[in-house]
Amino acid sequence: MAFVAPFEYISIVGSFGLAGMAGAALMWLLLSLALFHQRIGAAIMTLLFGAGVAWNWIVPDRYVDSTCHNVILQGETSISARESLEFEVAMQDWRELEAIAKDFADDHGLSFRSDVRPSYDFPWFQLSMCNSDGTVIDINRIGIENGLMSLAVYQSNDDVNWRPLTREFAVGVNSSGILQQQLKPESLE
Repeated sequence: MAFVAPFEYISIVGSFGLAGMAGAALMWLLLSLALFHQRIGAAIMTLLFGAGVAWNWIVPDRYVDSTCHNVILQGETSISARESLEFEVAMQDWRELEAIAKDFADDHGLSFRSDVRPSYDFPWFQLSMCNSDGTVIDINRIGIENGLMSLAVYQSNDDVNWRPLTREFAVGVNSSGILQQQLKPESLE
């Protein structure tokens, strides 16, 4: 299979390169001015340093995922899955699995996110369902050449019973007929 680099990826990398070149040109201009006008140059360099420090403090906080999909949202620094199951779904059935998960999320008031690309050039499967109680059900493709998936359930709150919700989802997926082997959630009983 030949590697295909889509135009979108090239344009993203190119835009970072152009931003870097523009920053380098601006820095060269400012340093050139600083050599000729020491007071102005010192003030400009102080402002640039202050802006850089402020940027590093402000910007990362704006991009933190504050939704229930973030499994370490409640102040945890790490969390392990309460349950992890592996199953296999053929690529042509990925959209059907996505639809089953979307319907399940809608029926149970769960927030739903998905990024599913059943393409042989760049196959990708990732979806997440979660609720405000802290239960997160993630399904991700693992492996390179197959349709092996991992279903992981996270729950940071020990008082919440996540098993019935997960069991119901597993039963729904099992009954769909798209799995090459049935999910066996024995620990969910």
